Amino acid sequence: MRCSNPGCRCPTAGPKKQPSGSVSIGVAAHIAAAAPGGPRYQQLMSRAERVSSSNAIWLCQVCAARIDRDVSAYDIAFLNGWKDLAESSAQSELGSQYPSSFDDRSIVYFMSMCLDRPAFNDLFHRERSTEEFDRALEDTITAFNTGALRSRDGVVLQTHMGKSYLKNPLLRSQIDAFVQILRAIRSRYLIARESGEITEQTRRDGRKFYMVHSAELADWFDNTRLEALRLFKKSADLVSIPFTVTTLEISIARNTSGHSH
Repeated sequence: MRCSNPGCRCPTAGPKKQPSGSVSIGVAAHIAAAAPGGPRYQQLMSRAERVSSSNAIWLCQVCAARIDRDVSAYDIAFLNGWKDLAESSAQSELGSQYPSSFDDRSIVYFMSMCLDRPAFNDLFHRERSTEEFDRALEDTITAFNTGALRSRDGVVLQTHMGKSYLKNPLLRSQIDAFVQILRAIRSRYLIARESGEITEQTRRDGRKFYMVHSAELADWFDNTRLEALRLFKKSADLVSIPFTVTTLEISIARNTSGHSH
């Protein structure tokens, strides 16, 4: 009963204020449209397939409207990926009785483990694949929102509790801000790829690599990630979780020193 968009995950049902009844803001949205001319309509689908639950994804009303108004950004494969992840997360939670150990500290500790990856330690211009960099940011956002940490091939490696379960309002606010910064980095990366600021090249041996055509852009990615990590460190300190940002800090300092020479 949560929105399947991993960047949203808002609850979609709850009790009414009066003693009985409930309120739902969820929508069983069609993945492929039920009628010709609709979003992602597939002519070869049978009527049974169109009305099947396999052709539906549970979303909040805002996300349901968004996927139909920007069809090119939300194709069938993309929405099925959302659905698979939401179902995997729900299956892992089914029948679980969350003990007191699932407190704010344990949630932040899980989040800190999600940040132990090159995308949060290496300088941007040293990334072997900017696509893997972008995927790492996407997976981290998903892990913070849903509590489901995925491998590069999409397998759920570990599940915990997402940020909506944080009880401390300050802590939740800080984690929300951290996630917003990651989203901003992803948006800037997509703009850079579309504008040609980042391009894919091919070596003589056939291996691909990426060219970042602006030192200022690479510095922005580095410094913005550092800003996000420093914000997360405040959250970690709040619940006494050891967390350091020195690896990226030292790399940026050395890189800046190299620029000055």
